[in-house]
Amino acid sequence: MSPTLHIVTTGKFTGATKNLRPVLEEGGIALRNWNWDQFLGAESVPHGAWTLTDFDRVHVWNAELATWRRKTLITAGLPVLNDPARFLGRAGQIRHFFAKGINSFTCWLPSLAEIPDRFPVFLRTQAAHRGSISDLLQNTRECQIALDAALAQGHPLTDLVFVEYRAKADPTLGHFQKHAAYRIGDRVIRAMTVNDDGWMAKYGTQGRAAEATYEAELAEMTAYAHTDLILRVTDLLGCQYGRVDFGMVDGRPEIYEVNSNPAFSFPPDDHPSPARRQSGAISRQQLLDAFRALVPQTDGPEVDLRDLPLWPKHRP
Repeated sequence: MSPTLHIVTTGKFTGATKNLRPVLEEGGIALRNWNWDQFLGAESVPHGAWTLTDFDRVHVWNAELATWRRKTLITAGLPVLNDPARFLGRAGQIRHFFAKGINSFTCWLPSLAEIPDRFPVFLRTQAAHRGSISDLLQNTRECQIALDAALAQGHPLTDLVFVEYRAKADPTLGHFQKHAAYRIGDRVIRAMTVNDDGWMAKYGTQGRAAEATYEAELAEMTAYAHTDLILRVTDLLGCQYGRVDFGMVDGRPEIYEVNSNPAFSFPPDDHPSPARRQSGAISRQQLLDAFRALVPQTDGPEVDLRDLPLWPKHRP
């Protein structure tokens, strides 16, 4: 049996690993996707490396059960990435990083009757990765209007958060950039930068980046200035598998999110920039090297999970 990486996600949200699978297969590593019901209901699970993800979509009851299973797998000698007992949702991350002095921006929860006192802000959902659901809001009146509209559209109050705006177009480039890095085990791999005309910088604007921008990105693939920061913020969340998204504002990194179920993105083979294509190749190789160091290369017995507390509640 091939060395196997097992990734646990919610429901249909396995698409994030679509681009990772061929990278692993090139290195002789199999990728098996599990949903949370399968993982929590299994009497035993196979040998391999395990990654628990998608905590913003996992009920707290299931997260507690997953913690027991994680400990059992670790006791059996298997690597298990991400700790459901320590990982925080979007608002928790923002507040935590603000309190630690990592970020200079914060957020407010309308479910706790919190009202922004610093502006501008925007309203967004926490569990759904749909970005902002409002324009930039400049005062409390605009916040209330946006909140009322979100509730009328059916967004649950408990899922809404006002986030302080903290982004700025790069003064040299003239557009916005979203930077990112993956954490895999104890390694940090720089991800591809998103170059965008808009401040959310979610998907990028085609043709926006010049070759010099891609060359600067390439230089960072093997000499990354933010490795220690990425390790620090992921350590705070018990996260060893994920992607950290951040912006550079006035020379300072501002962490937007740590995503436990990240999509892996690489430039296409026909991308017009040689530097961008080379960065993508380096990223793929670094990811493969990280997983090779992590996934057990020898086969082993299945791990029995039948005696765990509360197991019968999740019999398939």
